[in-house]
Amino acid sequence: MIGVTRWVYPALLALTVGLAGVLVRAGAPDVVVLFVPVVALAGLLELLERAMPHEPAWRRSRGDVPTDVAHLAATLLLSPLVQAATLGLLPGALTPALSRVPLALALPLVVVLGDLGPYVVHRASHEWSPFLFRVHAVHHGPTRLFWLNAFRVHPLNLAANTALRIAPGVLLGASHEALLLAAVVSAFANMVAHANVAMELGVLDWIFSGPTLHRVHHHLDVRRSQSNYGATTILWDVLFGTRRPAEPVRDGDVGLGEVTPPEGWLAQVLYPFGLRCCAGAS
Repeated sequence: MIGVTRWVYPALLALTVGLAGVLVRAGAPDVVVLFVPVVALAGLLELLERAMPHEPAWRRSRGDVPTDVAHLAATLLLSPLVQAATLGLLPGALTPALSRVPLALALPLVVVLGDLGPYVVHRASHEWSPFLFRVHAVHHGPTRLFWLNAFRVHPLNLAANTALRIAPGVLLGASHEALLLAAVVSAFANMVAHANVAMELGVLDWIFSGPTLHRVHHHLDVRRSQSNYGATTILWDVLFGTRRPAEPVRDGDVGLGEVTPPEGWLAQVLYPFGLRCCAGAS
């Protein structure tokens, strides 16, 4: 079984990025390039979660799906606005460095450099700032992991991560294609990291922030959860010493315990500010 599970991550990555690349070369609009591969990936992950779940107990709804769907809708609405605002505020390319390298090299550079800012914010949220942790706690509230709750992110967290992810590529003169494909890679990594699918990454666990490492980050035990902060790659964790090896994470091991934010999108948006409203309503 291990032989099969080690092919799942690279196969999904190749299919997702490959489809996005085909759409780019076909001249498809940006929204199609971003949307179609993500929808296809969601369908594949849903099938894989049914066929080969990491934790069968996580297949059962816990009243969390409406909130996750509301966060997904908010992500689809807010992400383009944040991207447009970021591009409008940036001065443009400070150097044409990335425009001079082939796409095969520019794309991984954009991905890795774009992961540094979110890594810093993520680590700060867990280790240095109580307020940032209250914002980020929205994401750690669920007691199960599956592909949809990858989108359970507070709007402040979403805005910061989106802006920080695209800024380095823009400032270094990356091509539009590289920026677009990097966004697809980021969405891929986020969804698969939360997927309830049995997969082993092997050596890729030293490159990508995959599900085996990210489940450890969602552990109830803070000694475990203060690790593996990378959103797309795990390289910054390796560099700064915050990578924690994969270990078994099962039902009952994830969540926040008694400090879990309430269910409901609006209630979770207000939660970091100590305001209570509409708990249980999406």
